[in-house]
Amino acid sequence: TDTASPWSWSFAPAANGYYQFYSRANDTAGNYEATNSSWDAWCAYDNVLPYLASSNPTDGAIGIGTGAGSVICVFSEPMNQAYTGFTTNLPGAGGAWSPNGTVFTVTYGALAASTVYWIQFAGQNHRDLAGNLLNTGLNTDVNFTTAGGAGVATVADNLWVERSSPNIILHWTNVTDSTNWHVYCSNNRLAAFPGGWTMKTIAGTNRTDTMTGQCTDGLTWYYIVRGFDGTATESKNSTMGVKTQLSFTLNAAPSTNNMYFSLPYNCQYKKASDIVKDIEGGDGVNSPSTVISLIGQWSQAGQSGVTYFYEPSFLDWEGTDFAIAPGDGLYFGIISTFNWVVNGTDKASQLTFTLNAAPATNNMYISLPYTSNYTKASDIVKAIEGGDGVNSPSTKIALIGLWSQAGQSGVTYFYEPSFLDWEGTDFAIAPGDGIYLGIIASFTWTPEILTPAVP
Repeated sequence: TDTASPWSWSFAPAANGYYQFYSRANDTAGNYEATNSSWDAWCAYDNVLPYLASSNPTDGAIGIGTGAGSVICVFSEPMNQAYTGFTTNLPGAGGAWSPNGTVFTVTYGALAASTVYWIQFAGQNHRDLAGNLLNTGLNTDVNFTTAGGAGVATVADNLWVERSSPNIILHWTNVTDSTNWHVYCSNNRLAAFPGGWTMKTIAGTNRTDTMTGQCTDGLTWYYIVRGFDGTATESKNSTMGVKTQLSFTLNAAPSTNNMYFSLPYNCQYKKASDIVKDIEGGDGVNSPSTVISLIGQWSQAGQSGVTYFYEPSFLDWEGTDFAIAPGDGLYFGIISTFNWVVNGTDKASQLTFTLNAAPATNNMYISLPYTSNYTKASDIVKAIEGGDGVNSPSTKIALIGLWSQAGQSGVTYFYEPSFLDWEGTDFAIAPGDGIYLGIIASFTWTPEILTPAVP
């Protein structure tokens, strides 16, 4: 037994983290003190170098306004706030840490047009709370370029979305350049604008922009382009573009495999064979049949499908190579599980519904715009019937259905005349869902196309 006080002990930490220490004494007669119920002491060990994680404006940004402003610099971990040094060519610059020490804000005065400005943190002894110095092997500075004086904010015309696996490429057509373009993307078309969207600035001579990896990531993306005058003014929105991935899962026999879906109102599919070419390859007539064997278009009057189908006896596609109009109700007959990436834009399109005389049914399958503001069944009730979508009347429609792939039937939200309200399942609506209406009168309806709030 060590009788020399104070006692000491050392060890080499195996990794970064917190370490707790326990001790237990015994006397020379071999008597041990009671086992500790908690640690006697603890310490943290950290040898990871901090780094500059991000900034706003981003490093390399162009078209920054010339008014007084600030640069938000975000570090990878809390820093020692005793160190506030930086070098810069920004006029009237000053800097301060956020309370938690992760954000350093540099404020500045009015800037010159068409000028590169920079902030540099290297060589200023910045360190984290453990004393680890800033990692100079990574980026330690922020650079941006101001706009070239009075500029032009031109509306981006005719936005369209191209798949170029693994990327998405946005295209637009303008005779006149904007000073710059602001390209926005988001996974949520209803996200607050612009805070809920990711924005980048590109040169005004561009008419395309590549969204890296977004074709094959399995996510839904929405796109808006705005002209920017280089100082403070943006143009109105472009058309909203969209890309999503639709998934179709084969049901085991004896279940059927009819899969209803929606298309954007402005896309590359103008007739049934265009879809065959895209999914199966080939020319759409002599194409194979590996995942789909049929494409159907719902006929309102016939209350059945007009079909374009694979004929194995002749190894080709036959039937009606029907034209596809905005809002058409479409379905597949699938023979295998597969994913399908769909892209496009939407345009205001009036849909016409004509009531069939008894005894015919009146189920009307439709495509909903991918960029509408309808997120659940009651939103459609509100749009067509008015009211709040629950206590709304029923003068044109009595039912809204969502096609279930697995159930091969509809999940429904319906009007209950006994209680004068809408009941059933107020189901969520995702881009590409197969939707149908049960109508009780003839009417027209133009689904609303979403326009994000413009600040």
